[in-house]
Amino acid sequence: MGLILCEPVKAKNPFHIDVLSLDIYSYEELCYIIFENPILVTEGIVSDTLFDFIRNELNLENLADNLSKKKSNGVDDEDILVYIIDSCDLYNNAESITFRNTVGKLKKMAVWEVGKQRADYMFYIGKYFAKKGKRVIITTSTHIIKPDNYLEINAAKEIREFEFGTEPLVIGVDEGKKLSSIDLKELNRLRIYSDIVLVEADGAKGLPIKLPREGEPVLPRDTKACIICMGIDAVGKSLKECCFRYERAEELFGWDEEHILTCRDAAFILTDSRVGRKGLLHDVKILFVINKVDTKEDMKKALEVEKFIKILCKAKSVSNYKVSITSYKNNREFFDFDFLVE
Repeated sequence: MGLILCEPVKAKNPFHIDVLSLDIYSYEELCYIIFENPILVTEGIVSDTLFDFIRNELNLENLADNLSKKKSNGVDDEDILVYIIDSCDLYNNAESITFRNTVGKLKKMAVWEVGKQRADYMFYIGKYFAKKGKRVIITTSTHIIKPDNYLEINAAKEIREFEFGTEPLVIGVDEGKKLSSIDLKELNRLRIYSDIVLVEADGAKGLPIKLPREGEPVLPRDTKACIICMGIDAVGKSLKECCFRYERAEELFGWDEEHILTCRDAAFILTDSRVGRKGLLHDVKILFVINKVDTKEDMKKALEVEKFIKILCKAKSVSNYKVSITSYKNNREFFDFDFLVE
């Protein structure tokens, strides 16, 4: 294990990385975060705000000028991040080459492939809290994709002697490519042996929005916070194209399968107590996530959905919520992790 000595100079005004909900105070911290999280920071972090931080807060004027010039000359964000790593004393030549190769692979990926990898980083909600010293468990009340490392258990008490570290503990029942839920009574007992339990409680078969059927979602008892998601690509499409279990729309809203989903409709689905907020008690914290906002047109739609969410929540006396607009391409905003457990 090596010891890394960082410069004592720290910024008075930190650089905030939205995707990690993290404040950066030194150049060494910046390099470390870039090196450890390339899939998350390859887009959205390279900006005039970053250059100003490096110039004005870290007093690295030459570096900031070089980065700004590269950006003006059309150098890809990924290559600028490589330059930052190459300029840092934290990593040797072999490590710099490894990072360069990793970024090179990301550049060759299709957008959907990068998106999938970033979706996998949802596990980092757990990792975020684990690194803060929290005992974190990730599991499901239905099914989730099986990660490389997990623990198969039948009863919550099996983890009472488990030594939590800086990684979340993923648990479930092995079903081949996926993990399924342990007994729901045992799932509810997991909180006895942990600080935070993150549960995937529903799925939409890859579609951007969903109308749950009877028995969905499968929410654990004493749920304290809930993330309710949609893809902005649902707006402007017929329910048959974009909505999982679209056949329920007639009963719920009087819409047939050819109904074209509007921004107001999407907000209606997210905030309705029979759909998006189904099964939630009034005091549960809610994070509404509008995802796949990758273009200016997408952003216009997302902001319209957000506007209607706020109008509808006010009408329904729902106050303990936030709205997050997310993009695979630009990381305009990401989940406010701390809001979920405050």
